[in-house]
Amino acid sequence: MIIPFGEWLPDLPPLGNAGALEALNVIPRDGSYRPFPGFESISSPLNSRCRGATSASDKNGANYTYGGDAAKLYRLVDTAMTDASKPGGYSLSAPALWEFASWGETVIAASIDAPLQTITLGGTQFADLVTSTRKPKANHIAVVREFVVLGNVTDSVDGAVPHRVWWSAAGDASNFDPNAATESDFQDLVGGGGAVMKVVGGEYGVIVQRRAISRMSYEGPPTIFRFDQVESNRGAIAAGAVANVGQSVFYIADDGIYRFEGAASVPIGRNKVDAAFFADLDQAHLDQVSAAVDPVNALVLWAYPGAGNVGGTPNRLLLHNWATGAFARAEVETEFLFRALAGGYSLDGLDSISTNLDALTASLDSSLWQGGTLQLGGFTPAHRLGYFTGAPLDAVIETAEQQFFPASRSFVRSVMPLVDSASAVSVEVGIRDTQGSAPVWGDPAAVGPLGRADVRAAARYHRFRVTVSGGFAHALGIDAIARPEGAR
Repeated sequence: MIIPFGEWLPDLPPLGNAGALEALNVIPRDGSYRPFPGFESISSPLNSRCRGATSASDKNGANYTYGGDAAKLYRLVDTAMTDASKPGGYSLSAPALWEFASWGETVIAASIDAPLQTITLGGTQFADLVTSTRKPKANHIAVVREFVVLGNVTDSVDGAVPHRVWWSAAGDASNFDPNAATESDFQDLVGGGGAVMKVVGGEYGVIVQRRAISRMSYEGPPTIFRFDQVESNRGAIAAGAVANVGQSVFYIADDGIYRFEGAASVPIGRNKVDAAFFADLDQAHLDQVSAAVDPVNALVLWAYPGAGNVGGTPNRLLLHNWATGAFARAEVETEFLFRALAGGYSLDGLDSISTNLDALTASLDSSLWQGGTLQLGGFTPAHRLGYFTGAPLDAVIETAEQQFFPASRSFVRSVMPLVDSASAVSVEVGIRDTQGSAPVWGDPAAVGPLGRADVRAAARYHRFRVTVSGGFAHALGIDAIARPEGAR
C-alpha cells in the first residue's frame, strides 16, 4: 500500500491525517520534499549578537553585505566583517535591532538607539544621514515610492511615539522636517493598534502594528499619504515576525500565521501548524525572532527560539512554501536570518577562511564563493555570517497513522521508502492498539539493496518514520506490505 507523505499537518489527529506528522530538515515542494541544506559560515565574527543584516547591489551589479551588533556596523570585505561604524560607534539597548533600506547607491541603517546612518555602496564608513532640524530615530525603515519611511520613532521634540509613521522629503532621505513644499510629514496612527512593528515598502506602504495593519497610499499635497486601517485587532507579535514577497506580507500574529495581500489577511497556518508552532515558541525571547525570504525555493522562513534554546538564540526554522501553501521545519541555530547576495571571493580572499583549499567548508565550484548569487543568509551563535549552502541535513519525515484493515490488527513486514536517494535511508514503525495509548517505536531498519526495509510490526495502528542521512532529489512517501494479523 502506497502512503504519500503529504504536507506537514501536525495540528491534525494522527489517524486519518491527510498529510505528514513530521517534516524535519526538508523543503516542501509540490507533491514531495527536498533536502534542506546545512549552514556554512564564511566570515570573521561580529563582536556580539547580530542585530540586523542586509545585502544590496550597486548600478554596476557589485554586491555588498552589511551587519550590525549593539556597538558597531560592519561591511563584508572578502570574508572579514570589517568595522564600518561612524566614529564613536553606537550603544544599542538590549532589545534594539538594526533595520536597513536601500536608497539609490546607498544603504540606510535605522535603530531606535542611534541616529539614522548611511553608507555609499563601496564606501568604508557609515555616517549620520539626517541634516534637517528634526532628526527622528526609528525602529523600522522602508522606502515607499520616493520617500524614506520610518515607523515607531523618537526625536528630541516629541520623545518616543511608537505608533508614529514619519516620512522624508520627496527624493531627499536627509530631510525630515515636516513641510508642505517638500512633502515630508508624519502621521500618528489612531485606533489602538499599538506600536509599529514593521514598515513594508513599495508602490504603497504596509504598516504592521502590534494589533492592526494599515495601507499607506500616496495622494500628494495636502495630505501626502492616506492611511487606511484594513486589519484591526490583529498584527505582528514581533518585528522579526514579518517578511514580504513584493506586496504579499507574511506575519505571525497572536492567533496564528497569516498572509496579507493589501486588503485583508488570510490564515495560512490554521489547522496545519499554528498549534504546534506556538507550543514550541519561547515567547520570552520574541525580540530574537527573524524572518527572511528564499525566492529560489519560494520559501518564507522564520528563525525562532524553540524548546531547548540557549539564552533565546533561535534554534528552529519554520518554512512556508508560498506557492503550494505547505510548511516544514528545520533544526538550525542562527541568531539572525536574512536574504543575502554573495559578493564573490578571490583566491587571496579565501585565505582568511583557510590557507588549505582542501579544508574549505565548500568546494571551489560551490555557489558559496560566486558573486551575485541569491542566498539565504544568517549569522551563527558565534556571530559569523554564512549561507545555507552546505551538505543536506538529516531529513526525518513521518507519515500519518494508518489502519490497514477496518476493525482488525495488521502485520507489516516490509516498507519501501519512495525516496530517490543513494544515501543511507532507514525506517522506524510506530504502533499502538488504541487511540488512547502512545505509539511504541521499533528500532530503525536500514533500507537494503532492493530498496526496502524489513520490519516486523503487528498492531491495529501503524505510522512510519523515514530518516535520510544525505541528499536526495524527492521524498514522496512509503510503500508498505501489510496483511491482516493471523492470515496465511
